Amino acid sequence: MHPRHLVLNMNIWKERLSKTRKLMEKNSIDVLVLNGADNLQYLSGVTDPTLHTCGTLVLPIDEEPVMIVLWLDIEVAKEQSKIQNINYVSCLPIEAKEHKVAEILKELTTSNITVGVDDPYFSEFEELKTSIQKTAPNAKIVDVSSMLTMLRFVKSDEEIKLIRKAAEISDYGMEAAVKALRVGATEIEVAAEAEYEMKKRGSWELRHPTLVASGKRTLFIHPYASEKRIEKNDLVVIDIGAVYGGYCSDICRTCIVGTSNQSQEDLFKTVLEAQSTAFNILKEGITIGTINKAVRMIFRKGGYAKYFPYLLGHSIGLQLEEEPFIMPKNANIEFKSNSVVSLFQSSVFMPNAGGVRMEDIALVTETKSEVLTRYPREFIKV
Repeated sequence: MHPRHLVLNMNIWKERLSKTRKLMEKNSIDVLVLNGADNLQYLSGVTDPTLHTCGTLVLPIDEEPVMIVLWLDIEVAKEQSKIQNINYVSCLPIEAKEHKVAEILKELTTSNITVGVDDPYFSEFEELKTSIQKTAPNAKIVDVSSMLTMLRFVKSDEEIKLIRKAAEISDYGMEAAVKALRVGATEIEVAAEAEYEMKKRGSWELRHPTLVASGKRTLFIHPYASEKRIEKNDLVVIDIGAVYGGYCSDICRTCIVGTSNQSQEDLFKTVLEAQSTAFNILKEGITIGTINKAVRMIFRKGGYAKYFPYLLGHSIGLQLEEEPFIMPKNANIEFKSNSVVSLFQSSVFMPNAGGVRMEDIALVTETKSEVLTRYPREFIKV
């Protein structure tokens, strides 16, 4: 079945609602008003990108949830959503949707309520806030983004299947990108081959622009593919990701088009050792601090400590980058079985070697980790 038409199992949906409401009760939240695409899919089952962009989910703690969509999308919402109560707004501007939210809250609650929103920075938030406060002047509005992301930290078997498929697609994309590497090719040409291959294999979309950097551009943090032509002996970093059924993958490889120097060889060897160590340690119950300490010890031993960034990686799922992030401030958080993480997110930047990056996603189990991206983890020489 095409990923845009995946059907959410009713029992899984009910379990998700139950877990969400328990969190709401624990955090004294009366109702959620959700606009994030990840939370809309997770808690309603909708996969259509228009619904992700224009839909809103109102989830009271003890009443049936309500979904609000544009009138043009009501039929697809009925087809995809597990939510029976679907309201619609018949015209633009978008603030009409915020008025509809206020009307629903007026029917469901009293004025002294706590409303959780999942993105207080989205463009219509001020209109939403104004509408809520007109209906419930004493309403307290809180950000529940982290709460919901941590709810999604542990994946179901169905979610893991989708992530596995996304990882498989991204492997094909990396293979196509490496085949496109040659002196004279532009970074955009390499990116296009990867994207085309992933699309052919069923990738839904790009969750981030494909990163292809060559030469000095490997020192950039976010090197989006440019019209720069690859030169002889250029280091090339390729960072791509597929999306299948709404779930993301992430993979990065470092290549050399020509002959590498000793600094590059030594740096890559250390990056690979550090990543392999992290995956060998990773299992249920291991803390982020344990991973962080082991990785940084290897870079310190190799003399690269000051070149390695603060952030090692992140969880992954409906969002490309989900909490918890693998960084020192989260040292006490334990990895859980059936969580999926990405390591390493960032390059090691050295002026005389360039930026070297190696990124893969791995499934955490009770006894070990399983790397889901399978393209060879080596210094690729073209």
